[in-house]
Amino acid sequence: MSNLVSIDTSAMHSLEELAKNLISCGVELAVANPKWQVLHKLRVSNLTSKIGGRLFLTVKEALDSFLTTKLAPL
Repeated sequence: MSNLVSIDTSAMHSLEELAKNLISCGVELAVANPKWQVLHKLRVSNLTSKIGGRLFLTVKEALDSFLTTKLAPL
């Protein structure tokens, strides 16, 4: 999301619907590298918890989280 400077309610609704559709397919949505304006709107609207809280400040942080989860012993 590094190129996204702002987000409106229509886009937030679309993200929420995308997250629901992905979850039904067994896939989690992760948001990485949002600008502060976008991050603020996502948090104020409570969308971060609706998409499972998988919000990362950098792409590296997102990848590290994914790799840690996938490599963790069961």
